[in-house]
Amino acid sequence: MINILGDHIRDWENEREINYLIHRYSDVLLDKANSIDEIERRLNKNCDDEEFEIIEARFFNSKKELFIYKYEDDWNRILTLHGEDGKEEKREYFDREYLLEKKFKKKDKYNSIKVRKYVAYDDDLAYVKNTCLLDLVKGDKNG
Repeated sequence: MINILGDHIRDWENEREINYLIHRYSDVLLDKANSIDEIERRLNKNCDDEEFEIIEARFFNSKKELFIYKYEDDWNRILTLHGEDGKEEKREYFDREYLLEKKFKKKDKYNSIKVRKYVAYDDDLAYVKNTCLLDLVKGDKNG
């Protein structure tokens, strides 16, 4: 899995909390980890090579999101910085929180997911240009 991160592995090596959403042919993984190595251990647990095939993955926290997807046998990576560290220009956005489907809720863990929607304009018409994942939210809101 570390291979698909490519050069972006350095962006995550020092992070202490990493949320991840990984789509595989066999399942979908949604959780938090303390390191990329911990995520890799979880991925390798109880799966053979065919089931390990990743379709796409998102690694995210309140500072950034890395979206990795396969297109025509090549891995593509989109890194979005949320601008809190001054590395990215100010962009208009709004945050939303969505309840997770029952199959993704974990007892005493996550109930919802927080996303950031970046706004752009075409003439005077506003639209959502990009949506990034921000955080898995604990709690017992509505179920």
